[in-house]
Amino acid sequence: MRLAAKANLQRPYENQILTPLQLNEWAIENISAGNFTFAKQDEYVKSETFLKYRFNQAVTIQDTQQYQTFISVGSSTPKLTVKCILKLYNHHKFL
Repeated sequence: MRLAAKANLQRPYENQILTPLQLNEWAIENISAGNFTFAKQDEYVKSETFLKYRFNQAVTIQDTQQYQTFISVGSSTPKLTVKCILKLYNHHKFL
């Protein structure tokens, strides 16, 4: 956001970044270190509704959260490894 704020200060008054869509377009053009996607409010609400329904259907296994750890695979790789630690058997399982 600092880059966008700085760029906005350097723009002419009539070409300011004023909307989220303009910010997204600026980011796509000027920041090569990431991928940007713009999601409209209705897409967000649709996804939220779908996920809320899905999470409400999930069954929670009591007392297991303490045995789960999320480990990032690396800063350049957008993946995540879930490590389950089963203390009863002194066993590590990577999913």
